[in-house]
Amino acid sequence: METDAMERHGWASDGVLLRAKTAADVAPGLRLIQRHGALLEGLPSSDAQEIQGPNGAELNRLWVPWRQPGLHGPVFQLAIVDRATGRFQGSMVVRTMGDGRLADLGYWVDPEAWGQGIGGQAVRLAQWWAFERLGVDGLSASVHPANDRSLALLSRLGFDDLGPIPGQSHGLLAHNQPRFRWPDREGGWNPEPGDQDL
Repeated sequence: METDAMERHGWASDGVLLRAKTAADVAPGLRLIQRHGALLEGLPSSDAQEIQGPNGAELNRLWVPWRQPGLHGPVFQLAIVDRATGRFQGSMVVRTMGDGRLADLGYWVDPEAWGQGIGGQAVRLAQWWAFERLGVDGLSASVHPANDRSLALLSRLGFDDLGPIPGQSHGLLAHNQPRFRWPDREGGWNPEPGDQDL
């Protein structure tokens, strides 16, 4: 499991940088969450309430350090950044499970940046990192059924729609992509290292 390069400089593609979150990401992340509360749709209600705290202490606890122990394996908190401006554009979490053989993606992008391909590039970078660097065998993602953009994005990037997740109060839809299909889709594609050490 290789994580050093993500921590040092992140990975970039088509103007998007995916890198380890730092304490500097808490303030812009909190502003976006407070301005666009719908970004939290689909989160467990306890997480949503914690993140909306007025001082950002809970967000800081959830995001920093970027690599944290999780219930079933390491959890990686990543920032989605505009490579040209360095502006925080969104959040990505990669939760490993099953002794690191599986991972679940969670993400959101600033609504003011929707339609610019940022989410697609960020998820593609996360796919590459999970398959090629973390060595997972499969990726999953859960999406609210009304989130047409995210449903289309995951479909374009090769995720299968598995239908509703049993027992979920939000009616989230499960998506999955096995590692064995990644080489056929991407044909040796590799992102660039981020521009500088973080």
